[in-house]
Amino acid sequence: MRRPAFTLAEMILVLGIVALTLLLTTPRVIRAYDQWEQQRYLKQVEQEWNATLMYARSVHHSVLVKYEPTNQMVKFQTKSNGRGFVELKAPHSLQVGEKREGSRNWKITADGLTGPGTMVFFDKQTEERYEARIQMGGTFKLVHLPPSEIKVKGDDGR
Repeated sequence: MRRPAFTLAEMILVLGIVALTLLLTTPRVIRAYDQWEQQRYLKQVEQEWNATLMYARSVHHSVLVKYEPTNQMVKFQTKSNGRGFVELKAPHSLQVGEKREGSRNWKITADGLTGPGTMVFFDKQTEERYEARIQMGGTFKLVHLPPSEIKVKGDDGR
């Protein structure tokens, strides 16, 4: 009595189809994860900026935000004694500013005011650029610049 089963040829065919499907979809899945990780990081930077702004106003004390391209991170002061910082390290697919750039600090006053400036982030794979623009009053605005816009302006920032 014979039992129904897969033949060796059918098993190899099914394994080949599965392997081909994985081969074709894996790079897309990895890129989608990298993009999600970048967006999550940029959203965290924005949320920490706003939280630090509100913290400075609520404790009526000046606090610092440190932008450190050499360390690939942005630090937000969480305590008025100058010791507590939340450090946000960039994901591997995102470069914080230019490595040659020096650190930049923003002092947020007790009123929640700060000087203007820009934090720059680069997608290493697609060469897209994200700018966190800080305005005089402490307003934070995230701007996405695709490579085509950067080249038209002639300013790649690197």
